[in-house]
Amino acid sequence: METNRDALIGLRKARAELSRLVDDVSGGQPVLISRRGRPLAALISATDLERFRELERRDEGLRAVFRGRGFRVAPWTTPKILEVLSRMAGES
Repeated sequence: METNRDALIGLRKARAELSRLVDDVSGGQPVLISRRGRPLAALISATDLERFRELERRDEGLRAVFRGRGFRVAPWTTPKILEVLSRMAGES
C-alpha cells in the first residue's frame, strides 16, 4: 500500500505496518493516523520535527519583538505579520 500526503491510515493498520510507515516518514512522507476515520495523529520525520520547532522558536522571537513594540499579537496571520514588519521597516 502506498500512502500519500492526503491519505489516512487507521490506527490498527498503522500498528501492523509501523516499520514500513517509519521508512516512509524517514523518506519525507508524513503519515496521518486516524481512529474511526478522524485524524488523530501525524507521524513525521525527526528532520521535519526539528523544522517545526525552529519555526516555533522564530515565531516566539517575533512575538517578543512585536510585544516590545507595543503590538498585540493574538491570532495573527502571515499577511498581517508581513504588513507589520513592512510598517516597522518604514519607521526605521
